[in-house]
Amino acid sequence: MSTELLDNDSETKENKEILQNGIAWWERRRVWFNIIVAISGITTILWANKRIQIDEFIALIFYALFINLFYSTGFLLEAFDTFYFKGKIKIYQYRWGLYIIGTLGSAFITYLLAYTYYHPDF
Repeated sequence: MSTELLDNDSETKENKEILQNGIAWWERRRVWFNIIVAISGITTILWANKRIQIDEFIALIFYALFINLFYSTGFLLEAFDTFYFKGKIKIYQYRWGLYIIGTLGSAFITYLLAYTYYHPDF
C-alpha cells in the first residue's frame, strides 16, 4: 500500500537538491535585479524633477513587492518542470536567459510606467 512517491527516495532527494540549487541561484541574483529596476525608476523620476509624495512612495513600495513576486516566477518555472514534467524541459539550462530577459523587461516597464506618470503629455 505504498505510493510511488514514497518508494522512490533517491528521486525525492534529487528533486530536493535541484530545488535548493534553483532557489539559491535565483535568490543570489535578486539583489541585482532590484538594483537594476530601481535605477531605471529612480533616474526617470529624477529627470522629471518632481518630488515624490507620500502616496506615490507607498505605491512604489507596492510596485517593488509586485515585481519581486514576478521575479519569483523564474524559480516557479523550475519547480513546475521538476515536479510536473519530471525535469524533461530542463528549465535550469535557461536560467541566465530568463534572468536577463526578465530583468531588462522589468527595468523597461518600470521606466515606461514612471515616464508616463511623470510626463502625462507622452
